[in-house]
Amino acid sequence: MLKQCPKCNSLNINEIIDNNLVFFLCQDCQNKSGYINSYDNKIVVKKTKDGIKHITAGAMIEKDGKYLLAKRRTFPYRFSFAAGHLEYGETPLNAMKREVLEEVGLVVKKAKLVFHGDIVGNTCRNGAFTHGWYFYKVETTNQQTIINDEFEFINWYSPEEMKTIDLGFATRFLLKKTGILYE
Repeated sequence: MLKQCPKCNSLNINEIIDNNLVFFLCQDCQNKSGYINSYDNKIVVKKTKDGIKHITAGAMIEKDGKYLLAKRRTFPYRFSFAAGHLEYGETPLNAMKREVLEEVGLVVKKAKLVFHGDIVGNTCRNGAFTHGWYFYKVETTNQQTIINDEFEFINWYSPEEMKTIDLGFATRFLLKKTGILYE
C-alpha cells in the first residue's frame, strides 16, 4: 500500500500509537494525522468529480433492543458498526460478512440490505471523503464477540444510550436513515 501525506504529499510516512490511538506521522513535514492518502490495490476506488470514493459494506447487529458498536482506535476514532472497504472481486454481501468476522468475530447467517447509497462527508483513514455504502441488518450464528486491533472496545447500546456516545459520521447517518435514531 502506498501511503502519502495529505499535507506535503511525501511518501515518508510512519504509523504511530499515541494515547492508544493510531496516527500517521510524516517524517518530512512532521504532520500527525489520523488519515493519509492511501493507494491500496485491494480496495475498490471510484473516481468522482470531488475526488475518490470508496465502496463500503457494513452491518447492523441487534440483540435484545441493543446494537453492537465498536469504539475505534483508528481514524475517525469514534463509535461505528462493523464495516469496511470492498475488495476487488468481492460482492458487497461477502465484504460485509468478511468484515463482521474480522472485526467482531461473528458469523452472519442472514442479511437484509437496508441502505444503499453515497454518504458524503464520511472520511476514512485512507483519505476518501465519500463512501458508497451497502448497509445490512444481519442475524449471526453466535453472539460471543471478539475484538480486533482496530478497536478499543465493543459493546451493545440501546438507541437512548447511543445519544450519549461519540458516534461516527456514517454511523449517525445510518442510524437516522434506518429509523433507530430520530434526533
